[in-house]
Parts: sequence; structure tokens; C-alpha cells
Amino acid sequence: MDDFSSLGDGQLLVRLRSEYLQALQLNDFGRISGIIEPRFWERFGKYYEQYTRSWRGITSGETRVQVVMDPGQWKRMERDWMDQVLRGQIELGI
Repeated sequence: MDDFSSLGDGQLLVRLRSEYLQALQLNDFGRISGIIEPRFWERFGKYYEQYTRSWRGITSGETRVQVVMDPGQWKRMERDWMDQVLRGQIELGI
């Protein structure tokens, strides 16, 4: 994965998905955390922000529900979302 700046979001997502699945098969977690994950968040972090905004302000009748999570749990949730996107289980609509 050399230059990705010339790729559109859809093209980059396909490429990252391929690289991610290949790295998972090889148990190459260094490549995932050092190369794939930073590139994913650089380009697709905005989609995660939209996703979190959609459920942060959930209301239950008249009472507003606020979700509070510790930072470790928050990071696991981010990685889980990234994993689902890169496995094709969540579509970003691009």
C-alpha cells in the first residue's frame, strides 16, 4: 500500500478491505495496527463520527439517555466498528 491519496473513498475502502483480510489470515497484527488502521481512520473517521452522533443523543420518551464509557471500552468499540466495515458487514454508503 504505497500511495493512496489519488484513490477515491470507494477505491481506497476496497483496497483496505483486501489488505485487512489478507493481514488477518496471516495474523499480521503489526501491519493492521501500523499501516491499515491509521489509513482507515485518516480517511473514514468522519463516517464513524456520523455513526456515533446517530446514537449518542438517544432519547427514551421524555428522558434523554446519555452514554458514558471508559476510554478503553471506547477504543474497543472503534476497532470493532472498523473491523465490521473492513469485513464488509457495515456499508458506509460510498
